[in-house]
Amino acid sequence: MPILRMNYFSHVLELTTTCSIILPQKLNAEPVPVLYLLHGYSDNDEAWLLNSRIAKLVEELNLAVVMPHGYNGYYTDSVSGFKIYSYLTKELFPYLDQLFHFSQKPAERYLAGLSMGGGRRA
Repeated sequence: MPILRMNYFSHVLELTTTCSIILPQKLNAEPVPVLYLLHGYSDNDEAWLLNSRIAKLVEELNLAVVMPHGYNGYYTDSVSGFKIYSYLTKELFPYLDQLFHFSQKPAERYLAGLSMGGGRRA
């Protein structure tokens, strides 16, 4: 199963950022279900890979896992800081959807997180 660490320039964040991605072993023409997995405060996109068994847990599933860097921004747009929500929803997720042919069906798109990444949104 491929595990990728992507470094790229974000126009929304105006900096070079990272994202970790687990892809299914077998990719085919069918769109791939995707789990967006958000890390907690003071962690980064590698936290789930280093501190959990996520790679092993999804090994047998036909599921991609995307772990973006959240910059302790609570995955929201800050007035005086990073616009993390806009970065994820308007830049990163659409780009990865095209690059990896992720499913667009709501029933095959998941979002989960821990601590800061699992906070309830209004």
